[in-house]
Amino acid sequence: MLIRRQQFHSKASPELQNNRGFCFQDCVSLLQHLRDHKDVNCGRTLHSLFLKSALDQDVFVQNNMVRFYGDIGEVKNAQKLFDEIPQPSLVSWTSLVSCYVHVGQHEMGLSLFRGLCRSGMRPNEFGFSVALKACRVMCDPVMGKLIHGLILKSGFDSHSFCSASILHMYADCGDIENSTKVFDGVCFGERCEALWNILLNAYVEMGDVKGSLKLFHEMGHSAVARNHFTYTIIVKLCADVLDVELGRSVHGQTVKIGIENDVVVGGALIDCYIKLKLLDDARVVFQFLEEKDNVAICSLLAGFNQIGKSKEGLALYVDFLCEEKDLISWSAMLTAWVQNGYHEEALKHFAEFQTVPIFQVDESILSSCISAASGLAALDIGKCFHSWVIKVGFVVDLHVASSITDMYSKCGNIKDACKFFNTISDHNLVTLTAMIYGYAYHGLGREAIDLFNKATEDGLEPDGVTFTGVLAACSHAGLVEEGCKYFEYMKSKYNSEVTMNHYACMVDLLGRAAKLEEAEALIKEAPFQSKSILWKTFLGACSKHENAEIGDRISNILADIELNEPSTYVLLSNIYASASMWKNCIELRDKMVEGSVTKQPGSSWIQLAG
Repeated sequence: MLIRRQQFHSKASPELQNNRGFCFQDCVSLLQHLRDHKDVNCGRTLHSLFLKSALDQDVFVQNNMVRFYGDIGEVKNAQKLFDEIPQPSLVSWTSLVSCYVHVGQHEMGLSLFRGLCRSGMRPNEFGFSVALKACRVMCDPVMGKLIHGLILKSGFDSHSFCSASILHMYADCGDIENSTKVFDGVCFGERCEALWNILLNAYVEMGDVKGSLKLFHEMGHSAVARNHFTYTIIVKLCADVLDVELGRSVHGQTVKIGIENDVVVGGALIDCYIKLKLLDDARVVFQFLEEKDNVAICSLLAGFNQIGKSKEGLALYVDFLCEEKDLISWSAMLTAWVQNGYHEEALKHFAEFQTVPIFQVDESILSSCISAASGLAALDIGKCFHSWVIKVGFVVDLHVASSITDMYSKCGNIKDACKFFNTISDHNLVTLTAMIYGYAYHGLGREAIDLFNKATEDGLEPDGVTFTGVLAACSHAGLVEEGCKYFEYMKSKYNSEVTMNHYACMVDLLGRAAKLEEAEALIKEAPFQSKSILWKTFLGACSKHENAEIGDRISNILADIELNEPSTYVLLSNIYASASMWKNCIELRDKMVEGSVTKQPGSSWIQLAG
């Protein structure tokens, strides 16, 4: 860019200033180049040189400057230039209309188009096309029909460019009848690809399966070859109607003509197979794509998640990122593993990446690895990463620092967590929240509150996550009065949004303190449509305090919300057992067997020395 600008100033300026050897075509070519590259500064410089050399008085140059400012989104400058033209030509009007439509000011574009018509000039096919685009985007079929009438009167309806614009306008306005009339009005041999594809897409969007397939087959017998847009549209139809046989048939046709590996067609096929629940087919299509993009991989991941195979989807995502072989991809992959709870896999892949010569460790990667160690409660591994952080100088990064604080807390070493936290010279909300959560894990409610108060006095503004940590700390330490106070502070003093997590902490706090009636009242006033999490938390409190009467009533509420949810049955069974209500306990267990309700077995692991 710098070299191009130097060339521009060294060559263009003298020629323009001397007005020798620099024709209008040179101006247009240079403007086109600057417009394509969105080079605003060079474009303005060129404009100033035009002013000095008096080339700005030429309508040809003026029109192209209007187009330049319009294409880079500076409509005010385009309008100003237009207003300075003594006698705007048809090109001048069309350029300005196009400018407004280009930046999304469609009403203004149509207003100018009406001004063009009132000026006595007759719009050309390009002006009509731009005006129809504005009608299409605004979904204004009334104005669209008026412009269609002008096109018929002007004799431009035979132009394929105008025909496609008219058809597109009617199609996007949902007028399939007029869309078909426009299409039928074009001679069979003159129908271009755009006409076929626009009408086909209109039929698919309207859900007209019969009409879509009829048009698709007609196109196959025409002189126009079906292209990748055609197959993308028809594949969408297969997905919408969930037709496996049709989907495989269309896929076979794409293979036959060699476009199945096209990114657009392949993405449509992946989406189709996912909706048909044919994940293996979707995976095969993805693996053979010429260029794998984020849209395709995200569709595939969503499909695996929908059928409960998130780990397989994540593994596929990892393979995709590994192919990219760049720092951003590696960092994204490790973050994905950790956020989905696959901590061992994250550390395993980190070790594999270190064998790659170009692999480099940055703050984000180390933060993810430390979080993985936290998730595994692997203190020794966490300490190794802490040493690594110190060695490479990332300890000043606050996200890394918060990960280290969190790691020591979750590994049961609150002393080292506090020690490290106190070495951080410039705290922010992230590091503060990590330490508050650490105190909460260890039941140190007073320490969490003191830290929170000190931070707010120093000017830090707490967010919802910070308040969750404070409420959890109060709950674990049995600080009922303090917890209620900070819960009210959220709404009154800090105007923070109260979420489900905050209510769950309060229900847990009141439940632990045996304030079951207050906890139940709080749940009833909670502003959420689904409250199953809150009721489960409350049921856990009933179990702890052996309150079978309330527990039985709450379990009935949960049974209506979450049928065959194992945790509800297990909690109620524990309540009956603790209250020696063995008959109820046996009946509940029998009910679980009858409903095929099974408890997912838990698992745990420990880290051994060596």
